[in-house]
Amino acid sequence: MSEGVSLGKGRCIDDSGRALRIEFTDGEHHPMWIPQSQIHADSEVYKEGHEGNVVITLWWAGEHGLV
Repeated sequence: MSEGVSLGKGRCIDDSGRALRIEFTDGEHHPMWIPQSQIHADSEVYKEGHEGNVVITLWWAGEHGLV
């Protein structure tokens, strides 16, 4: 698996089947859609209703200016 990067604490508020809408509880990021394929295996948030540390792939974070 590729390297992951933490975006902080958040919760999944919607699941389209292909992406998760994450609302961040620390206020550092605006709510965003993240493709499920880019949610890292270390993430505590991976389906609707989950809350915790949001970890995504380093590649996707870089492509979207998050790192």
